[in-house]
Amino acid sequence: MKLAKWLRRLSGICFLLLWVPFVMIMVNGPLSIALNGPEKAAENMSQDFFAGTGLWIALTVGMGVASTVLMVASLAVGGLSNRRVIANGQDADARILAIADTGTRINNNPVVNFALEVHPPMQPAFRAQASQTVSAIHLPSFQPGKVVRVKYVPGSDQVAIVGVKPA
Repeated sequence: MKLAKWLRRLSGICFLLLWVPFVMIMVNGPLSIALNGPEKAAENMSQDFFAGTGLWIALTVGMGVASTVLMVASLAVGGLSNRRVIANGQDADARILAIADTGTRINNNPVVNFALEVHPPMQPAFRAQASQTVSAIHLPSFQPGKVVRVKYVPGSDQVAIVGVKPA
């Protein structure tokens, strides 16, 4: 999960940095046309693509691609981490302490961050974080105070939500 968060943050940084070359394109292009006229601006750009606006276009596209690739990678890493916990983890119940929308949607369903208090059998309770895609239809079952079934890796804070605990 830490790698997924790191990749998501790096994706956000790339997205923010994308705007620097974009602004340079918006300033450099019209400014060059205003100062030199359209013919001279087109001639300067065609002579050396990477000396003028072309460099900023390449940087904008590169940062956009990097941001997208890193975001998709963070989703894939998070999903693989959850699968590993579900496959190798131990069963426990957990009370949902808080939920937060990540702003990410998968098939129009929100990816939600959960703050959990996990109660493993014969062990002390501990707090953990989990992230999961929740169907919009099932959102009322995943509210603070509700109890869910989880799998956890003993000795770590890795937790994956398996489902709602039957009443």
